[in-house]
Amino acid sequence: MSTDPGMSRRVSRLENDTESIYDLLTGVRTTLDDHTRRFDGLEGRFDGLEGRFDGLEGRFDGLEGHIDGLEGRFDGLEGRFDGLEGHIDGLEGRFDGVEETLREIVRRLPEPS
Repeated sequence: MSTDPGMSRRVSRLENDTESIYDLLTGVRTTLDDHTRRFDGLEGRFDGLEGRFDGLEGRFDGLEGHIDGLEGRFDGLEGRFDGLEGHIDGLEGRFDGVEETLREIVRRLPEPS
């Protein structure tokens, strides 16, 4: 039996091409596995960052509560200052009345001779 040399070369080339395809597929599989590991690592890092951001959000919420409390205290102080301002205005009015009374008394005093 004789085999055709052209056929033998084609079979050999197909075997080589098949082996090359398997090598390429193995390389692709290795690359995919590497990327999967890297993505898993990144996912873990993102989970950690998400936890940190959640913690920061909680801290900001706490700060917001403190600021709201300070605003309330400042509003209370503003009310007290407004009340004090009213008292001072009232005292000024009373002093004005006393001053006017003293002027009237001085005006009615006889002139020194």
